[in-house]
Amino acid sequence: MKHTLLTSLAFTAVLASSNTSFAFNTDFLSVSAEAEVRSGTSLDSNWSDNASLSARASLTLDAQISDTVRAVITAELRQLLAENSEFVDLQDVDLEEMIREAYIEVKMVNGSPVAFILGKHEMAFGQNFSKLAMTNRGANERMAEATRKDEVMGITVQLPANFFGMINSIEASVFENGAGDLEIGEMNNVSIRVKGDLTENIEFTASYMNEDGGSDREQTAALGMIYTNGDWTAYVEGVGFIDNDSLADTDFAFHAGAAYDAGHGVVAVEYTWIEDSLSELSVSYETEIANGVTVGPQGTYVLSGDNEGDASLGVVLKVKAPSATARKI
Repeated sequence: MKHTLLTSLAFTAVLASSNTSFAFNTDFLSVSAEAEVRSGTSLDSNWSDNASLSARASLTLDAQISDTVRAVITAELRQLLAENSEFVDLQDVDLEEMIREAYIEVKMVNGSPVAFILGKHEMAFGQNFSKLAMTNRGANERMAEATRKDEVMGITVQLPANFFGMINSIEASVFENGAGDLEIGEMNNVSIRVKGDLTENIEFTASYMNEDGGSDREQTAALGMIYTNGDWTAYVEGVGFIDNDSLADTDFAFHAGAAYDAGHGVVAVEYTWIEDSLSELSVSYETEIANGVTVGPQGTYVLSGDNEGDASLGVVLKVKAPSATARKI
């Protein structure tokens, strides 16, 4: 295990030295890029280990067409680079699958604060928040597999709100079946998300999604909260499922975490439980080693489920371009 992990870390160092990031902006267009390299070793309950190395890179073009119209395209490439200390053949690249986002945003229609997002984008559902070093674009990886609805064609309506000083925004989405391509499928799925503040330190997210599951309508509801106080952050989210084909034996999932910013880095602990599937505990530490460059080791242990006793240890290197925004509206 030690040998394969060290070999993977060496692979990471080689790729990190060749990573570049950039960002620029004009009155019309901003371009930004980021990259991520992951190296890790997993160890099952029989003490068999498997090392791997993977990479992800994305490029975003953000065009402010007018004061009320904005167009965004994000291309993302994900590749497995090595497994068991040997480089693997690169996977074929599908251009449509590479386009993670391609949408137009229209704001302030007829003077109202409503915004419309049309095209391929992430639908309004879930809290999508985690402070672990290894995440699915900022979300808990296990929970994102079951709840995150992205890379689909749809329409999202965003309405800034201030009801009783608690609700900050309401979003509703109508979206297609299927994901990944640029074709428009049957638009028969809906979701809604409400965000607000319970107190000065606690914000909440409530979501509901109803989608076509084939034989039955799948329903998913989620409620999450994030607590921040100085260097401390704590968060929790519970998700309930009805007739969910992807998680047929699961009615409920839950994750909770806490993170502390120690000044030189962020320490995070997170627990995830998916009914009749797994429960696992993860610990990570992430620190910035240069402007826009962070590195973070993370360990995970599976407490229960089919893979009970499995453990993994990895490290992620992230390179993110400085923020570049187009002309403000």
